[in-house]
Amino acid sequence: MALSRITARFGSVSPDVVVSEVFPGVALADAALFDFEQQVYLGFTGLKKPGPILALLTEDPGFREFIQENSAPKAVFLISAKGAFKNGEPLALSPEAKKAIRHGLRLIKPYGGVLNADGSHTIDLLSPNVGPHYGVNLLLGWREGFADPLLTTPKSVVDALGHGSFRAKADYQVLATRWDIRPEENGNPFNRQFYLLENGKQIFYSADLTHNVKKAFCTHFPNKTEIVYELKDGLQVKRVIALLEQKAGLPDATEVQNVTLLSPVARTLEIVFTGTFGFSNPGCQEVDVIYQTVIHQSEELLNEKGELVALSPNYYPCYFSPRPRFVSLHSAAGYAQSFSNDATSFLGAGSIEHPEGVGHLNNALQMKGASFFALGQKLTLSPNAPFDVTTFTGMMDGTALPLDQVEPKLGEEVEALLSTFPDGGSVRIQLQKQADDFASYASYFSLQSGNALTDAMMNANIPFQTRYQSFVSRAFAQTQKGYREIGFREIQDLYASIPYLVAAGKKDLAEALLTSWIRNVYSFGYANHNFFERGKEPGMCSDDSLWLLPAVHSFIDATGDLDFLKQSFPMADGGTRVLQDTLKAILTYSGRISVGKHGLPLLDKADWNDCLKIDPDFLDGPSKQKRYQEQLETNHQSFGVPLESDLSESVMNAFLLVYALNDAIALSIESQNHADLAFYQTLKEEKIAAITSSCYIKGYYARVLINRAAPKNGITYVGAPGDGLSTNPELENGSLYLNSFSWSLLSGVADETQIASMLAFADHYLKTPSGYQLCSAEDLTLTGAKEAATSHYFPGDRENGGVFKHATMMFTRALLLAAKRDYAPALKKKMVDDAYFMLHLVYPYHCDENPYRYKGNPRFCTQYNNPLTEENIGPILSGTATWLTLSFFEAMGLRKEEDGLTLHPILEKGQGDLTYHYHFADGDYEVILHKKKNHYAFNVTSLTLDGVTYGSEQKLPLAHDHKTHRIEATLA
Repeated sequence: MALSRITARFGSVSPDVVVSEVFPGVALADAALFDFEQQVYLGFTGLKKPGPILALLTEDPGFREFIQENSAPKAVFLISAKGAFKNGEPLALSPEAKKAIRHGLRLIKPYGGVLNADGSHTIDLLSPNVGPHYGVNLLLGWREGFADPLLTTPKSVVDALGHGSFRAKADYQVLATRWDIRPEENGNPFNRQFYLLENGKQIFYSADLTHNVKKAFCTHFPNKTEIVYELKDGLQVKRVIALLEQKAGLPDATEVQNVTLLSPVARTLEIVFTGTFGFSNPGCQEVDVIYQTVIHQSEELLNEKGELVALSPNYYPCYFSPRPRFVSLHSAAGYAQSFSNDATSFLGAGSIEHPEGVGHLNNALQMKGASFFALGQKLTLSPNAPFDVTTFTGMMDGTALPLDQVEPKLGEEVEALLSTFPDGGSVRIQLQKQADDFASYASYFSLQSGNALTDAMMNANIPFQTRYQSFVSRAFAQTQKGYREIGFREIQDLYASIPYLVAAGKKDLAEALLTSWIRNVYSFGYANHNFFERGKEPGMCSDDSLWLLPAVHSFIDATGDLDFLKQSFPMADGGTRVLQDTLKAILTYSGRISVGKHGLPLLDKADWNDCLKIDPDFLDGPSKQKRYQEQLETNHQSFGVPLESDLSESVMNAFLLVYALNDAIALSIESQNHADLAFYQTLKEEKIAAITSSCYIKGYYARVLINRAAPKNGITYVGAPGDGLSTNPELENGSLYLNSFSWSLLSGVADETQIASMLAFADHYLKTPSGYQLCSAEDLTLTGAKEAATSHYFPGDRENGGVFKHATMMFTRALLLAAKRDYAPALKKKMVDDAYFMLHLVYPYHCDENPYRYKGNPRFCTQYNNPLTEENIGPILSGTATWLTLSFFEAMGLRKEEDGLTLHPILEKGQGDLTYHYHFADGDYEVILHKKKNHYAFNVTSLTLDGVTYGSEQKLPLAHDHKTHRIEATLA
């Protein structure tokens, strides 16, 4: 038998193409292969925007029967609300098909939901789901003033039906994460769900929209999710899910779900809440699940009346028991009246939607496997009187306590929690306080652009995303559900959040966050690549420690606290060191020691691009330090000479080094550190000379220099025309990388001629309708690399030619920065056009223009676009939101410096007048920009502060009076 081969990417035929060939010129909203054997295709037209309406129609027996009765081999149908065609000929719809279409149109109309002016997103739950990230919210706790907030701040993921999971310190699961190939599933499906029963029969399940549900909507707010249902029997149900901020004496991490029931008539109901506690040792899932089940048992927490205040899984091993989890149910009817820790008994012969044991919980303590929980309570509803039922799920960290004091302390803290929040009203007051606190945080920058979606993005959702990413970094979101630790380079998120924190009066918190990174730098100047309580993979990637310098500069810019540079901090390998000496050690290591034959930073295992793995024999930090010390002793050399090697050099990191040196120079000038200033200026001059003489190749800056004496296939560089990594004759069989362009601008190294040449290359070979690809088509295995992007991903995915949005926002900021320089007008216009082209594709609300195609999340940035499908692909957490923020601030143009304010906006051509507001710690500024719409503007032609005229390039005085001041400028 000879088998042919077709894959999704190679050899397959899109239904859209087949239908369009028969019905050319028709705007298709959806298309599908209906019958594989007969090759029957369906298309649908007439929707305002595309959507999966055919999936709805083909679920209907009447519609399927209509198609089957009129079908023939290779038939192509076109359906609309007005009628149908088969192979180009009109076809009368059956009454059943018309009914199915009317029903489908009602469900598809609200597809994708509605973005609201306050940044919230309302989703009609009866409409089809868009994608794994689209209907997801992120929740963040708050532990300001408590120990190690970077690691201990809790996080939750919540989808539109309340599914998801919840973590406390670092990677510690409270509600269980679900490991599954389906990205739609973040947590165990029992989590946060509940059932309603009446007269012993189930009348409602919170994750089932097919039984007794008339209407259902979810609204995701920044840091809170509300889900409301209207049942066919008249009952109204409202759920609010959030994390509570930390208070002294309360558990270290607590998630609350408040359910409000409202009935037009008196009713007696029973409510049953479910969930699954997380594994204390998730590694058991790989090797021994039974071990995890036999080491814990059920535990009840009872009050003096014998009431069931809480359930807690009780672990035997001493290394698990100090962090007990708990769940508690409370309402006006008291505490839970029944419980179960036995999922098998609860499900019986039923399903999660209709469990057999929901009508009577078994109230049995389990000697093993007590992670599942169900709590039941009977309720009496009065007519039109809201009734609140609240559940608290959380964790207490008792690791500092003697083991025999952990359980009593858990009881004390749960009791204190329930006393602090005795009813739904107290929960609502707390959540409003938390919302007000976030509004204060987000008020650092507010925008009135004339576009409500852009305003909501910058005034609410992006500030929340960067805030979320500043705690436990990018370790936990919808699909980031493994045990990824904090990456050192993710300190970039602080670039965006530090100004917000400081302006909100949270300087100490900003300093505490920054300190967690500083203490992960080693005496030699490299850093831990990843860390939680302890660091690992020291010096593995060459970019890590360099990202610290812009973060320190951002902190000092925001606070004016130059004494921070003179504070001592722990080092990762022991001892302490003054911060300014740590910064010098980083720059000495990256610029003088860990360099290759051209004097540029070594690539190491990889640089910022994790998949740019060229050298299989790379040296990590400790190995490099050991070899270097041996080199100095053997050759009688002085400290500061380069490490001798033939390893590859990272050109991006050479630019990043110059970028970091710019920060070091600025800080040295501000702090009058003249000795270090001279060192940094000399080092910068050396590196720029080395870069410009060795890296600009055939009109483009290369990405990597390969230094082997006999390089494989004769390849001596990566990422410029002629490198030999492609078969594109227009590039002389070469390849291009976006980051080489971006960082040559951000560092200030590239000149106008080089920028013009590289931008032409980027526009021709990297630009797609989905944005700028990270790299052009290439094959890194030709260099001898065995674990690089071309070995990991299909073309167009992730680092193998995907639109890596983190990198595109670096690109955008670089273009906006360069457009402020004295370059040719045509080049400046091109840079502005390209910058805003990319910005609009990264704005999260862009997904809402065509949710069916773009997917993504309309409130939060996702990390990748696939240029072949245009889908916005997760994860949600990345540097995209941070660099979008930095790009936006660059565009707005107001910069606070030690001796005043400067203003140099770069707005897009189509923008007219615009107003924004900065809230600094010691004064506010309302900035009003006047610009003619559909015209470019690169210069400030008039400038006033509180009515006083200043020169267009003159610095404006800083106010310290805590009042609002008005800046008005005309741009041309």
